[in-house]
Parts: sequence; C-alpha cells; structure tokens
Amino acid sequence: MFPLRPRSKLKTVICAIVAIWLISFAIGLPGLIVATVYPKNLSNLQNIANSTDLLVVVKQISVNSPDQYVSNDCILNWSSEWSEAYDYTLFVLMYVLPLIILATTYIPISIHLWFHRGLGEVTRAQAQNVQSKRRAVKMLCAVMLIFAICWLPYQLFFILLQLSPTIKSSHSLPIIFICCYWLAMSNSMYNPIIYVLMNKKFRKGFYSAFSCFPYCREYIKKDKKIRTTATSIRTSQV
Repeated sequence: MFPLRPRSKLKTVICAIVAIWLISFAIGLPGLIVATVYPKNLSNLQNIANSTDLLVVVKQISVNSPDQYVSNDCILNWSSEWSEAYDYTLFVLMYVLPLIILATTYIPISIHLWFHRGLGEVTRAQAQNVQSKRRAVKMLCAVMLIFAICWLPYQLFFILLQLSPTIKSSHSLPIIFICCYWLAMSNSMYNPIIYVLMNKKFRKGFYSAFSCFPYCREYIKKDKKIRTTATSIRTSQV
C-alpha cells in the first residue's frame, strides 16, 4: 500500500517470528504446569471435581461393569479464581486481540484498494486492475469473517463455563466441546479454499502444483489456450 516505504529487514522479520513463538508457548505454559492426570475411578474423581470446582475432561478407556469405570482424567489443578482469570486472558489474547490486529491491517488495505483510482483516463487494463483489487478486498474480508466465526464458539464455551458453572454437569457438554473445538481447528482449512475461489494467481499455482490430476491438467491447458488467444488478439490490434 506504501511502496516507497522501506521494507522490513530480514533480522526484524526473524525476531518477530521468534517472539510470536515464544508468546504462544508462554500462553499455553500455565495449562501445562497445572494439568494433572488422575487414573482413578470415575465416581471418586467426580467427588474431587465437585469439591474443588475443577473442569474435568474424562477419557473413558474401558468399562468393566455399569458402575465401574477405568479412566484417565486430565484436571487443571488450580483454583476457580485462577481458572477464570486464565480463560478471560485467553479470550482476549487468542480472539479479541487477533481480530483487532486483522481489522487494523485489513480494513485500511481494503479501503485503499476499493476506492483508489488511477490518474487520467480509465483504460481497459485499469478497469481490470480495479476489479482485481476489489476481488482482493472481498478475499480479505472473507478470511477475517471466517476466523471470527470459527473461533467464537470455542472461546464462548469457556466463558460460559465461568459464567454458569452449573452447565458442567450437562451430559451433552463433551459433544458441544468437541464440535466447538473442531470448528476452531478447521479455520486454517478454509483459507486455501478461499484463495482458490477468489484469487486467480493462487488458483493457477494450486492447479499447477496438483497437475498430476486430470482436472488440474485440463484447467492448465484451457488457461494457456485463453492466454495465447488473448495475446494474438492484442498483437493483431497493434
């Protein structure tokens, strides 16, 4: 957007990447420190959870009888106050802050691409360039919207657990958590799909990378044929 400004140095980029990894590690470290595995009878573990107000994630391994379970149970072994503070901190750092960063970077770029016009008479090439920029704006908005939609249920799940602890006893809670978790983890899966659908250069590179498949080879052949025809028309007009 500002081509005359100096680009970031390689050292600065490397430092930023290392800082992001360190911050990510620090965010997940508290859960690693306080997590405890209890290979106990489920009924005894439930009593522990009820007495200390802990969120229990139960993995049932085998069933010996209707009232006897062998299980490994991962418990975040800290007080409810620390658990609440950690969940709210994660909500801010992993959802609110990324959305703010995306908004403060994507929105100015989108406004510049959407409303910026070249000087002088608008030629056919300039008109095509404007359309290309508007497609880029739509792609940026789609990426930001998909991120917000995918991660919101996962973040709200833990916030609601803090606001209403009684829902921890719900039998459908593990299913709800799995659905929210997989929706959040699927966020990265949608980005390549968006790029293929909305970015012609990315789509061309994608089909070239998977040219071993018949459909991709056919697309590459058609694209070359179209470009050859367009070049011939421009040459004849000159």
